[in-house]
Amino acid sequence: GIFSLTKTQGGYYLCTGNWIENTGEELQKYIEMLNGLTKEALDELYRKGLKKSVKIVGVFAGVGLIDLRRTLLSPLDVKVVNDSLRNYLLIGVKILIS
Repeated sequence: GIFSLTKTQGGYYLCTGNWIENTGEELQKYIEMLNGLTKEALDELYRKGLKKSVKIVGVFAGVGLIDLRRTLLSPLDVKVVNDSLRNYLLIGVKILIS
């Protein structure tokens, strides 16, 4: 996996990535859905997620992405990169410092 933290004007940009065995399409759709939710809707989804795991891409995931999105209130960037060996999923987020 990779981890990158870059200083930007007004804050930082955090990017993480790892190889995946599928196309990442379901996770991309899930992140796009999270990006479209209001703070209140994210809080509600987070509370529900604490009670039970959220099903993503055929397996169960915790509330980490929900919590990241609702805490920072910045949209998550998601990209799948393909090479001749495998697919890589990259997720990034702007962290604003006020």
